Amino acid sequence: MPFVLRLSSFFLTFFASIAVANDVNAGFNAYMAAQVMVDRASHSWEWGTAAEALLELYNPELSVFGPEPFPGGKIPNADPSTFALRYARRHINRNSQILVSDTAVGDPASLGVSAILLGQSENVYLGASKRQAEYLLNSAPRWSNGAISHRSEEAELWIDNMAMSFPFLAYQAVQDDDASLMAETVRQCGLYRDVLQPSGTLNWRHIVGPMSPDHGLWSTGNGWAGYGMVRVLHTLQKWPRSASMSWQAQQLKTWIKEIVDGAMLSGFDGGLLRNYLNDNSWFGEISGTAMLSAVAYRMAVNDPAMFPQRYITWADTNRKALSVRQGRDGVFVPAVNPYAWLDRKPYYDGSSEGQAFAVHLYTAYRDCVNAKVCAEPPSSAATVSKQGLGPRNIVTILTSPVTFTAIPDPTGTVCAAPQGCDDSDCNGAFDGLSKFPTCTGNFEGCECTVTPEICGPHQPCDRNGCAGAFNGLAKYPTCTGNFEGCECAFDGLTKYPKCTGNFEGCECAVTAEICGPHQPCDRNGCAGAFDGLAKYPKCSGNFEGCECTVTPEICGPRQPCNRNGCEGTFNWYQPYAQCSNNFKGSLRS
Repeated sequence: MPFVLRLSSFFLTFFASIAVANDVNAGFNAYMAAQVMVDRASHSWEWGTAAEALLELYNPELSVFGPEPFPGGKIPNADPSTFALRYARRHINRNSQILVSDTAVGDPASLGVSAILLGQSENVYLGASKRQAEYLLNSAPRWSNGAISHRSEEAELWIDNMAMSFPFLAYQAVQDDDASLMAETVRQCGLYRDVLQPSGTLNWRHIVGPMSPDHGLWSTGNGWAGYGMVRVLHTLQKWPRSASMSWQAQQLKTWIKEIVDGAMLSGFDGGLLRNYLNDNSWFGEISGTAMLSAVAYRMAVNDPAMFPQRYITWADTNRKALSVRQGRDGVFVPAVNPYAWLDRKPYYDGSSEGQAFAVHLYTAYRDCVNAKVCAEPPSSAATVSKQGLGPRNIVTILTSPVTFTAIPDPTGTVCAAPQGCDDSDCNGAFDGLSKFPTCTGNFEGCECTVTPEICGPHQPCDRNGCAGAFNGLAKYPTCTGNFEGCECAFDGLTKYPKCTGNFEGCECAVTAEICGPHQPCDRNGCAGAFDGLAKYPKCSGNFEGCECTVTPEICGPRQPCNRNGCEGTFNWYQPYAQCSNNFKGSLRS
């Protein structure tokens, strides 16, 4: 039976990556998005796209966006247990001509970078990646200008291939120490542009060819092209042997800029770019919006002079619009149907590629903030050492581990129905932010049933995906998301009072008894104000509805002592009279 692979076996690798790229608050949950991405992926290009997104998310130092992706001018010696590589390897054919059996030429190549990284420890994957590259370069159909076809049946150019074949070929050039292949990869990008970019237009058409022509300026496709060239550019610039190819680098930057500029000139629908940039009859959708915004962030870091602040501002606006499009299940909506791009019905089932684009948006924004090119958001965090929702004092990661179902290892653990986490030496614990605990002793990696001992001290119900809720008349709510079944609590300075008996932590209506003695109106976020003709002001922020002690700031300009029931009198200690009835304590003239 399938079992669930979790991140516990590579926490050290994960911590190392976080040290390189601190997490930031992008306004949405990239880890939930990644989980949906993995769950929904079912086609070769989705697997390859997911693998790249996971690499950038969890191990950015191994991606071409890392500070030194080619130590000593070579592919890094990646640990094959790295999460993205463990995910990718189960989809890669190690003994075939191409990495995945598919009628598309380009889609299987999306797994090529993963194959090369895996090949640093297992030569069989290097053979697989080499055969894939040779198929692209020597066997695939060609367009009349020499561009590599995206389809195997006959020559047809799809904009999608810009993100599939060419980042892989650039990476293969590094593996083979072949500068001419790097130059050819850039040339292929230009050949695609020659065919797909209509005269006088900045953006590119989707498909040119005899089988599935689509001459619209597909938003998602332009995102594919832009981000694909961004990856080629960074590969070229960071590999020492091609770092001097300044002309090719400038070409790529120019082509990327055209695509982003075209998107920036396009209209929005509900704050999102339309499915087809040049057609106002289409709905706005998340996929193209996320990917094109990720391109803008990446290039603002790569060349701030060519991509100045206005590109960041545009991407920030889009990111904020996208942040309200993610549901509690992690799904961004509405998306274009990833399998029927001409479908006029918005797609709400969770597009794997759309979710991946949201992850790319997050990693691009994160890296832009860490590079101090983008402004830091209000709150950001990487890791925090403290007592977590578990029995041990471990490092709690302020992100969610993504899980995936894998083909079982014949020598691995076979998981039965979940048992109690303290039964049979299971030694259950939460391995980061996860819905259920897993055994760390016997039955290692198998899920177990939560017990109070492993939950640890109460944590806030709205932290780390807990999603606390009451399940009846109970003193404490329990988590319904991550850490399901553990009790949680509400805390802090809040707008409304909360129950301390049953329904502890739930907001309730204010009464005079619970407000206690008057406190200054400008303390602890009270934001006191007079709500009409009243004796005392009341808090309008935290502690809303409780009376507070007047301060000069809330009284405003002095008013006549005989107006509005003020009844001003002197107390002989202050130069002005004070109200003794309504607005008590306010100075009057």
